[in-house]
Amino acid sequence: MNQWYADHLEILSSDVSTWNQWREDHPEVTPDLTAADLSGHDLRGANFREALLGPRYVPESELVPDTVLVEVVRYEPYVGDREFRIKYSGPGRLSERAEERIFDKVEDLIRRRRSEGGEDYEMDVDSDDLDLADYVLAEDLGEDAYLLPARFRGSNLSGADFSGAHLRYAVFDGADMSEACLAAADLRNATGRNAKLVQADFSRALLSACDFTGADFTRSSLYATRIINSDFRHAKLDHCQVYGASVWDVQLEGASQSEIVITPSDAASITVDSLAIAQFIHCLLDNSHLRGMLDAVANKMVLILGRFSQRRKAVLDAVRDELRKHDLVPVLFDFMKPNRRNLLETVSTLAHLSRCVIVDLTDARSVLQELTAIVPHLPSVPVLPIRAHGSKAFGMIESLRAYPWFGECLEYRDRKALLRELLPRVLRAK
Repeated sequence: MNQWYADHLEILSSDVSTWNQWREDHPEVTPDLTAADLSGHDLRGANFREALLGPRYVPESELVPDTVLVEVVRYEPYVGDREFRIKYSGPGRLSERAEERIFDKVEDLIRRRRSEGGEDYEMDVDSDDLDLADYVLAEDLGEDAYLLPARFRGSNLSGADFSGAHLRYAVFDGADMSEACLAAADLRNATGRNAKLVQADFSRALLSACDFTGADFTRSSLYATRIINSDFRHAKLDHCQVYGASVWDVQLEGASQSEIVITPSDAASITVDSLAIAQFIHCLLDNSHLRGMLDAVANKMVLILGRFSQRRKAVLDAVRDELRKHDLVPVLFDFMKPNRRNLLETVSTLAHLSRCVIVDLTDARSVLQELTAIVPHLPSVPVLPIRAHGSKAFGMIESLRAYPWFGECLEYRDRKALLRELLPRVLRAK
């Protein structure tokens, strides 16, 4: 422990008023409270502006029992590109580099188990046969693997000022941070499970890889806040002000999201009931060209579905080139790719935005599930099936012919014949 750290922690431990006066008398000093354990303290109104409250690295040799307790669990639903996340129950954390190494180890193990069990094998990563707690920590993860973050579990931080503070990995679980200021704070990898954040100010803050499950953000300001790859399940976001916020890959299952304000504080209030929709609605209101672009997409986009071998790619390229000549926008969805995660949702979204759908039934099994999911529910989007001459017709497709917008299958021998017959159908589709 360095002397600066000891001195700053001693001043803060005396009382908040003494600490705040010291901050006022020494504005040139950046307080170093790295890895401080301030859990359960009454720190109402404390001035932590621009303070260093990040983690410090702990050598493995200094770890005490239960410092780092980890469990690898599956994301439901997926967040970003990761299938798994690390869940902590002890005060310690693993560095990002160490987490990546663990992810690589676990995913390699899952791949090997799936290869042994077949294509459809699903690994339950919580099962005892993996022994993940031991498995994860059995190997030396190298230097700078273990972190000890600043901890404020159950502390009273109402009205505290954390503006511009360095709060990476900080733990605020169960803390009362009502009316606290966290403007422009760096909260990457921070946790605030079940924290009370009513009317807190997160304007221009960075919340990346955070866990705020069950936290209460009611009437908080998320003005220009960046929220990335974070967990807000069962959180309360009612009446939040989100103008300018950027939200990507955020889990919101079970979250309360009523009357979220999407306009600036000095403008007429417009509210929505979804954080995800808030950005979209504001873009529509603020960008007239975007409204025009969406209209254009609906009139010009042609979705092409199928499993396209290299030989048939030449035919496909000819179809796309011809569509472009008529000022249409071809969008290809190739089912040759092995990752079918969220496939139905993606295809359905693209189909809703399309003028029509061209589906190649040469390998009908690859698209059957998607067709049966979208055709019955999209009467306004014509589906134009095509099939290479000599390929086997798939009987289950026949049930889709009951829908008038599912067209007669066009069997083609060569590219010229296909273009001659298909293009008029596409141009008639509206």
